[in-house]
Amino acid sequence: MQPVLTAEQMRRVDRATIDGLGLPGTVLMESAGRAVAQAIREFPATSSLKRPLVLCGKGNNGGDGFVVARALQGHSASGFPRIILCGKVNELSGDAALMARVAVNCGIKVIELDEHNLHLLAAELAACDMVVDALLGSGAGGAPHGLIARVIETLQEYQPVVVAVDSPSGVEMDSGKVPGAAVTAVLTVTFGFEKIGHRFYPGRSRCGKILVADIGFPEAALSGIDC
Repeated sequence: MQPVLTAEQMRRVDRATIDGLGLPGTVLMESAGRAVAQAIREFPATSSLKRPLVLCGKGNNGGDGFVVARALQGHSASGFPRIILCGKVNELSGDAALMARVAVNCGIKVIELDEHNLHLLAAELAACDMVVDALLGSGAGGAPHGLIARVIETLQEYQPVVVAVDSPSGVEMDSGKVPGAAVTAVLTVTFGFEKIGHRFYPGRSRCGKILVADIGFPEAALSGIDC
């Protein structure tokens, strides 16, 4: 039986894989994003949808989202996929910054969102037929605030079909609590292992179908982690 992890345990698995076993973070991110894109192509509720909008935060979850968009290019209608980034590309760092540059170089349109141009989000939601939620990863805790909260609230108004990357934004993965605005997905693709919030309500009700994708975490990365 596969263990169900806390966010901290998942971070330790990530770190053990990257630092201890030498698998680069970019490889894990590429595998994660491609797993989400494959799930979208195969899941009945999303397989026929061709106008995806990817919502990205500034962390590694957003980096996964840039990969999803690139991997969906051949599956999408002209002009899609499109990315809305909560922030600016030059504010990104590490693997997420690299994946953003690759997506831009592949011709994907990235809209840099801030508090002054939120009307652009509404226009994009009206034009898309599916949203990929890559705003907040499983390590986020507490109620979303600021721009991210505004984005989730706007998303709730339009109620599109949503696929969550790792976890629905706004659901605490250490508890399943939903302390503020939160995304409701039809499909959540998580990586390696389920987290507590995928199992416990009310967070469980926000996840839809849960798919655990194997992206290459070796069993050795679990050694020393009390599961």
